[in-house]
Amino acid sequence: MGRGTDGAHGGGCRFAARCPGGSVIARSVVVSTAGHSLRRDAIDTFQTLRALLLATVHGELLKRERARIAPDIAWNIEKGLHLSIDEILAAKRARTALYHRVANFFDGYDILACPTVSVPPFPVEQRFPTEIGDEKLTTYIDWMSFTFVITLTACAAISIPCGFTRSGLPVGLQLIGRSHGDFALLSAAHLLEQELQIAHQLPIEPRN
Repeated sequence: MGRGTDGAHGGGCRFAARCPGGSVIARSVVVSTAGHSLRRDAIDTFQTLRALLLATVHGELLKRERARIAPDIAWNIEKGLHLSIDEILAAKRARTALYHRVANFFDGYDILACPTVSVPPFPVEQRFPTEIGDEKLTTYIDWMSFTFVITLTACAAISIPCGFTRSGLPVGLQLIGRSHGDFALLSAAHLLEQELQIAHQLPIEPRN
């Protein structure tokens, strides 16, 4: 599988992965500083819409069963109950803008590839990561933002094993295709899985 890069806007690069026959199976854009700002905006939009959903579905349950609900979920429901109409409308507008921006991206690219999550597997005793490098995480789900942000776009997405950490823990690669592009995405994922030859090494036997 060959890889090549060329210049792109925003200080990033274009990436193409080719199978031995020469056909392109994945192309994506890696963005530097501009990408961080876009990701933060998308996280905030998701968090608002998630809170709204949880408050709608579980608001009454929180009143009756607060003692039996995990603190993080209770916080999330309360966040939704205290949202203003301006915050809700802003999130819905932001989601619409993101949807169209991503749809335009797929006019020129077949597959967007990114990590499945932002951190390697962490100890089961740890509730959730609280920082990534020097960046502090603000909520209990920020560490999986690469996956939940994609749900705002209505795009097809799949994660496949792509390698291991130095300590032997599995690492996932998320492949994202255009909306309703499930078949093309599954085909690309299958081809890449065959090239990587990792699937047969899973699942990993639990360690004592």
